[in-house]
Amino acid sequence: MSKNIYKIIILGMLTAILAVYTNCGKPSQLQFQSAAVTEESLSAFQTTVYPISRAHCIACHTTTSPKHASADPAEALLAIQNGNKIDWDTPSKSRMVLKLRTDKHNCWSDCDANADEMQAAIEQMKTMTTLGSGSGSSSGTTTGGASGFITTSESRSIQAELDDVSNPQKSNTVRLDLDSAMLTPPMVKTADVVKGTYLSVNQNKNTTLAVNDPTAGVAYFNFNIRVQASYKVWMYVNAPTANDNGFYVGFDNTAPTTFDAAVNGTDFGWMMVPVLNQNLTIGTHKLTVRERKDGAKVGAIIVTADPSFNGTNVGSFVGVTISYDLAPTINAANVKLMIDVADYDAYSYKLLNPRIVTPTKNIVVKNMRILLNNYYSAQNSAFTTVDKTITPADSSVSTFTTIINKDKGITLDKLSFAFEKLAVATVTGTTTGTTGGGGTGGNAAASLASFQTNVYPISRQYCVACHTQTFPEHASADINLAYARVVNEPLADFVTPANSRLVVKLRVNRHNCGSNANCDMISNLFEAGITEWKKNKP
Repeated sequence: MSKNIYKIIILGMLTAILAVYTNCGKPSQLQFQSAAVTEESLSAFQTTVYPISRAHCIACHTTTSPKHASADPAEALLAIQNGNKIDWDTPSKSRMVLKLRTDKHNCWSDCDANADEMQAAIEQMKTMTTLGSGSGSSSGTTTGGASGFITTSESRSIQAELDDVSNPQKSNTVRLDLDSAMLTPPMVKTADVVKGTYLSVNQNKNTTLAVNDPTAGVAYFNFNIRVQASYKVWMYVNAPTANDNGFYVGFDNTAPTTFDAAVNGTDFGWMMVPVLNQNLTIGTHKLTVRERKDGAKVGAIIVTADPSFNGTNVGSFVGVTISYDLAPTINAANVKLMIDVADYDAYSYKLLNPRIVTPTKNIVVKNMRILLNNYYSAQNSAFTTVDKTITPADSSVSTFTTIINKDKGITLDKLSFAFEKLAVATVTGTTTGTTGGGGTGGNAAASLASFQTNVYPISRQYCVACHTQTFPEHASADINLAYARVVNEPLADFVTPANSRLVVKLRVNRHNCGSNANCDMISNLFEAGITEWKKNKP
């Protein structure tokens, strides 16, 4: 065999090794798709839903999520499956149908007729594939969160929660989704790594267009009003110069208002559209943002009837607070789980600020799981690391904010929560999460008995006027809560009892004890009681 042959063989082997090395640890797109897209489902998709998407949705959804009009049919099918855009149980409630029928989103003719066409295609696809044999929920889910978990009741549908006018939190405020805007060129959407996503007419003509100029770039937004009231519009605007700061803005078919934003250089800022203040009835409405001067940019739009709204308090939350009664579950009165939920965009919800409101008890909580339509997805694991004791003074379960994919759509999706542990904290028997701090060693039962004999009576005799309900509740009628407060704050110093906060607040700060003699007397009682308790410290 010639030397050249050997060289060719060696070169081929090196190329193969290099190829393997280059892809090491990187999942190939083909492998990923083959795990989620079968030949059967792809074939059914390509003959039913996909042709509609390719015929009418390629202007946006080839590159904009969800990419159900992608030139790659496997990628398009994945977008539908992973985004739960089809409800196999009830195809009429699929997001791909409701976006046309309810949201009137980029219909190509009559919206109801277009929705009927999409629904028929989904129903046909259902008969051709085993994808339709399940519930339509995303993969990797577990019914009820997990075996042995404590689960709350389900909320009403997200739509019903948002529509509840008795909920004062932002039911009269709508954040418009820039991704849902219907654009007429030269109005375009730009995603900038520094400025974020914004709409603009990116030209430099330095001209002012008339309100009816046919060459103007336009953005249309369809949105839903839940509370009839008089609404204003706030816009997050970048107006770099006096020649680049103008729009026409109007509701529905009324004459638009001229909006020349205050010049702010390179910055974005919240500004209210003046004069525009219109009574809107419950239901679907349209906002038009029309080019007046090119170069101005819009990064966000808020439609609100809240008279106190001024742009500075917009934050990132426009939604409602959903509440769950935990009292029957943990046998503790007036305890409830509360969480803020926002209809974040066309494809997802935002969940933030989970808290357990408890008037007197300490509540141990561990591993909180988000259930959407009674299913848990490992993707929705933001609160699973929770492991803490909730107190009346600290109700926060987690400081995390999470985005979760919609499943059946806002009119059907319901939320509930499951906990690996959810119980009133105890301090008897064995040490729990409420008995840490203040020392080491000792038996919890003996420690509680010693506290009850030596320290608790002092608090109950002299401090009940305030500290039965005022933090720290060391004089609470609930001895478990009183004990936990003294231990966990801590109010007792077992190394040097004279330095205990219960002692110092009286001896040094003269806190609510009347005369100096009285302060010294009660502080001496606390010091002696803690010294005796120290023998059985927690």
